[in-house]
Amino acid sequence: MGLSASSYPTGTKPSTILPQVGCGKYEVGCADIMVAGEGEGDTGVFMRIFYPNCLKIDFHSQTDEAAATNEKTETKIEYPLWNERPEYMDGLADYRQMSRRKIHFYFDWVIGERRVPAGWHTPLFSKRHPSRFHSSKSTGDIKDIPSNEIPPSKSTNSLKPDNEPKFPVIIFSHGLSGSRLIYSTFCSSLASYGFVVAAVEHRDRSSSWTYMLETDPISGKINEIPIKMLMLGDDEREFKKRNQQNHKRVTECIRALHVLEEINLGQCGPIDKKPKGSKIIVGQNFDWQQFKNRLDISKAGVIGHSMGAATSIAAAAFSTDFQCAVALDGWFYPIEHELYSQVSQPALLLNVHDWQWPENMKRIYKLDKESSEKLMFTFK
Repeated sequence: MGLSASSYPTGTKPSTILPQVGCGKYEVGCADIMVAGEGEGDTGVFMRIFYPNCLKIDFHSQTDEAAATNEKTETKIEYPLWNERPEYMDGLADYRQMSRRKIHFYFDWVIGERRVPAGWHTPLFSKRHPSRFHSSKSTGDIKDIPSNEIPPSKSTNSLKPDNEPKFPVIIFSHGLSGSRLIYSTFCSSLASYGFVVAAVEHRDRSSSWTYMLETDPISGKINEIPIKMLMLGDDEREFKKRNQQNHKRVTECIRALHVLEEINLGQCGPIDKKPKGSKIIVGQNFDWQQFKNRLDISKAGVIGHSMGAATSIAAAAFSTDFQCAVALDGWFYPIEHELYSQVSQPALLLNVHDWQWPENMKRIYKLDKESSEKLMFTFK
């Protein structure tokens, strides 16, 4: 995951760290989690979790105090690469019909080694340890997993007191050619305001590239199964394909919320431990038990951009577990007409003005405005 070169002394944020688009009171942590499928046709879910780590005021106070006394802090924070694998850029180049060499040159030399503005595997915020922003020693990289076995969990199973804050949750759905990484500035900004954000990497072949992990039942070896992006032209079959993809995406968003619910109940665990809930394949070296009783599942929202916005609206239509939906530059083409009237939750639509072409607006106006508030804002 490109973490080995990203360790910095506590409080040091190099210029390569991507900025946050908002600035809440929390520093932010992140961790990846992949859970196995539960039956035939179920591919599980893969997502990056962004969460509040510590109060910014404590983070900077402790750093300033160490600098004033010339103390050397042993704690280091790792900031993962925004573009962790070249396959994501290869898929993006193919989608944009660009030269792979050209797009790699652009990202390597113009953008450089930009890093996610969230500390890798830093602990969840706790009132008992408000300035506890050290990172775990694990990188969470799949390379840490031996070829013939999955390591046991290193969870501490620590219990949290009842007065610890609970954070509302958000499921985030990316657009065409996106991934769980590409909206890191937005997701980390939401987390800085006190949300736990699960950025799903969809496996409907709308991501620029992604992968699954399968264990050989005989050898026990873990095999990586790549999932490449589906390229479609503008023809009469596009709606059917995009609609199928959107349904797959909705399933993954609902599954992601259920995984967070299981984590909140302490039921989600490593695949070799045979947990009651979902079986973790990637993210086993992170202490998910610290999230037990810390998530407010009753305040769950779903947000998406472009095709992900269509996913957020459809997910709200399919599941009332989502209390609200937010659509950013929504491309509503993949939604069948019957679903618009089923969105009973409040919805917020944010568009740039170029996104409001007549056909898309007709679809937006189909949303049921009688059952709940539907607000749309346009940015010139």
